[in-house]
Amino acid sequence: MPRIHGPWGPIPYQRDALGFPRIRVRHRDEGAYALGWMHGHDRQAQVRLLLAAAHGRLMELLGDRPLTRAVDYSVKSMGLTADLDAQWEALDDATRTIGGHYCEGFERGAEDGGTPALLRLLPAARRPYEPKDMIALVRLTGWFGLNSITQTAALILAKLASEGAPEALTTLLYGDAAADIDPTVREALKLPETLTNIFSGGPSGSNAFAISGDKSATGKPLLMGEFHMEVGKIPPVMYAAHLDIEDEDDFVHGVCVAGLPNIASGRNRHCAWSYTFGHAANVSVGLQRCRAGRRAVGDEWLPLRRRDETVRVRGRAD
Repeated sequence: MPRIHGPWGPIPYQRDALGFPRIRVRHRDEGAYALGWMHGHDRQAQVRLLLAAAHGRLMELLGDRPLTRAVDYSVKSMGLTADLDAQWEALDDATRTIGGHYCEGFERGAEDGGTPALLRLLPAARRPYEPKDMIALVRLTGWFGLNSITQTAALILAKLASEGAPEALTTLLYGDAAADIDPTVREALKLPETLTNIFSGGPSGSNAFAISGDKSATGKPLLMGEFHMEVGKIPPVMYAAHLDIEDEDDFVHGVCVAGLPNIASGRNRHCAWSYTFGHAANVSVGLQRCRAGRRAVGDEWLPLRRRDETVRVRGRAD
């Protein structure tokens, strides 16, 4: 039986017919290390590409294409990588301990597995996988799943207004939300092409169904989770694993996102869990009056803050 060389001793594991692991660990800390090792060994290329997306560096690796430009523009314009270290330090001690062991395991797994051929073709030096990288991946999956749909809706509303769509049409489509567009600025409103083309995909959603044991052939309750993750467009995003945990006489079985230490959808001896993406109305597109380096906030004119971003593009010298 193959073994992972971990901080607490050898960790035995087996793989099923599809290559997914069943791992026997002593405790949860060792489970985090072992899962990190598996992700680093099996999915290093996927995690590195997702991390490049999370930092707005896809064009640097893959060149200027509609998808890479859209992701990089979104990530950098919204500052998704701001305060990563501070966010990590704000977590409780138990979470940071698990995350630290996961990153240690990921690095050892990447070292044992070697550099995948795909990464050898990309112009990016490998660096250690750090806890703040997990925060960046959470933000990436959260934004492109939770918020992008509402941003799309807001941008479409603004585009309709900028193109002079009748107020009755916007009211029919958006109801009370159409009142956010001031009719006096419709003629002056112009959206840059980079904004209107950020999210051009169709609608998406997610489902989770629970079935009572009274309705199943085994007499046990059933749970189906299908979360339609937007980030799943960069395949294969999900990673299946089973961990037997000795000191708890328990197990955890399910699927996770490579690069993160938690089982996102799965079960143990006591319960099963999944999740769905919700699209709350938490994004808006507004107009801002600006003049001589200042912006209007009510009756006040406050100074604008400038943030410079450098975007490197593969295949371009400038």
